[in-house]
Amino acid sequence: MQRLGGLAALVNAAAYIIGFGMVFTLLAPIIDAEPAQYLAFLVENQTLLYVWHLIIYIVAGVFMVPLVLAVHERLRNDAPALSQMAMAIGLIWAGLVIAAGMLFLKDIV
Repeated sequence: MQRLGGLAALVNAAAYIIGFGMVFTLLAPIIDAEPAQYLAFLVENQTLLYVWHLIIYIVAGVFMVPLVLAVHERLRNDAPALSQMAMAIGLIWAGLVIAAGMLFLKDIV
């Protein structure tokens, strides 16, 4: 489980680095746009926005689950109560991230 948790941490980090990179480069033109320009950008770049939401919400959320479980497994002997509480919060957080991503993707498509 520790190897899977390490891989999940790397994938999660990569998802957020790619996501922030996309925001600051590809999605940056809409920061100071007028409403009409903003809407035109959204219509023209629907696939880009879909991929961005897929990466930062679905990929990151799915890989958050094994990361949370690996952290729980690693800490359960030293701090069992804290480890269980952190696991519960982490799994809820991962579920909320995935759910938010699915809501965004449903509205984009």
